[in-house]
Amino acid sequence: MKQFAAALALAAGLIPAAPAANAAGTPLPIQSLSYAGTGCPQGTAGLSISNDRTVFTVIFDSDVASTGPGVPTTEATKDCAVNLNLVMPQGWRITGIGVDQRGYEQLDAGATASSRLTAALDNKVLATQSLSAAGPVARDYTSHTNVPNTRSLGRCSGGTFTVSLQTSLVLSSTGQAQITQDSIDGKVSIAPCE
Repeated sequence: MKQFAAALALAAGLIPAAPAANAAGTPLPIQSLSYAGTGCPQGTAGLSISNDRTVFTVIFDSDVASTGPGVPTTEATKDCAVNLNLVMPQGWRITGIGVDQRGYEQLDAGATASSRLTAALDNKVLATQSLSAAGPVARDYTSHTNVPNTRSLGRCSGGTFTVSLQTSLVLSSTGQAQITQDSIDGKVSIAPCE
């Protein structure tokens, strides 16, 4: 419970940003995480950042799209944006970001579902990954997205970056169906410039 409260405090900006480097001089790139969207209203996700500030986890409580009798049509689509606020000192660069997305889908015959993750920097798309399924099916799903080293992320002059991981869950069904996004895990890879 303390870890969840600390994660929410971090998301709200109540915990100060980490120092720029550890004792060995290695940068600590992830300064903070934030999230917003119809699938992740404030207070519905747990956030975690590793001690070396290169690995993050977001666990969602309510990112669920569903259809069925009595379910409003607006529930068939959910979205969430997770923002990675990154800082790199001069002489270091981001070499890539790996992101794993996990969830569950349960679809009756005739139903289709899709899960999509788009990584963007300053509204420029860096990478996109989509999964789709058709019912009948009931299973966990996983997806991996590689955000490559780009000219903006990989520059050696340092700077601050906000990489937005925009996710969506979409169902098409006249019957009962559900798809969830349970978590996003990621790792920011860094290296000194040569």
